[in-house]
Amino acid sequence: MQPTFSVIGGFFIKTILALIPALALWFWAREWLIQPVGWLSTQLMMGLFPTWVAGTTLDGTTLTLLTTVELPSDRPGMSARLAPSANLLTYCYGLPMFAALLVAAGARGLWWKLPFGALILIPFQAWGACFDLLVKVAVHFGAHSAAVTGFSALQINLIAIGYQMGFLLLPTLAPMLTWVVLERRFLATVAVDGALKGITSR
Repeated sequence: MQPTFSVIGGFFIKTILALIPALALWFWAREWLIQPVGWLSTQLMMGLFPTWVAGTTLDGTTLTLLTTVELPSDRPGMSARLAPSANLLTYCYGLPMFAALLVAAGARGLWWKLPFGALILIPFQAWGACFDLLVKVAVHFGAHSAAVTGFSALQINLIAIGYQMGFLLLPTLAPMLTWVVLERRFLATVAVDGALKGITSR
């Protein structure tokens, strides 16, 4: 098993080493890199819920949803409107992970695979941001928003599931699957090495 272990072990070490500068560069450029995610999230929320979503604001990496849902105020006769926020970085760390995997695998065509993969990841990142905002509207402030949003109990449960997927699963699974699709050559090399070692060790 030694040759296979050396390939996999070497790949793991290279990934960790590549991830450090990738994370640093990603964090430095974070306010530019999250712009497409903020834009897509805004379009989705306004397109799917036009009756109660008034727009969004993006301050740094924080996307704030502007709604028509009124909340009670401490001051008599006054009210405020619900404006939940989501930190887009929470859902965008898959990009440096994807870049590190490409570098560690010695990917050919890195110049196009990296931006292409980044584009593929945007919808998954927007998924996380949108469901983050939705769970705050439908669950955290459900008592105040129900009359305006009209979410049913089933829809609220689906929103909670979508949030869990967007928070726990998609940020790491999406870059991994994208890398697997683009780097089948590297995976085939590992598989062949493992098969050859298995034959020679019999």
